[in-house]
Amino acid sequence: MKQRYVVGLAIVIAIGLLTQVPFGLMKPQEKQDPFTSILNMLQSINSKLDTIIELLTPEEPEGSAPVVQSVEVQGDPVVGGLVYLFITVHDEDAGQALDINTKFIQLPPLSSASLIPSIGLTPAFIPDYPGDYGLRVTVTDETGQYDNYELTITIPEPSPP
Repeated sequence: MKQRYVVGLAIVIAIGLLTQVPFGLMKPQEKQDPFTSILNMLQSINSKLDTIIELLTPEEPEGSAPVVQSVEVQGDPVVGGLVYLFITVHDEDAGQALDINTKFIQLPPLSSASLIPSIGLTPAFIPDYPGDYGLRVTVTDETGQYDNYELTITIPEPSPP
């Protein structure tokens, strides 16, 4: 976004400079003092910049973003146990389709755990190693607005027999 703004700014300045009559080529009756001429040119450039900024500024989607209210962990949070997540979301714009995706953002070394399913309100996984399992739940509505919720589930070392 910043690069597009800088390129737009450069184009506007170039156009502004090229469309102004150079001081030396003005007819005597049109000649203005340099301060007034520069001020007029800057006002023209400022007006053109406002137009470019308006064109480059993305429109805000209507409504509000959905919210992940909570993620409840249930099941057996031990190595080899089944861990369930119960996700609660709120969307003020009721009636829109919501995509709910959960993914691991951290796993213990050597772990190959996977979420089954990774979409929906009730993903589950089986921890295969002790350690921290970091998860991110993302809920997205039809307009592209979204919310993230992160949590860490710590699986303890197995107790010796």
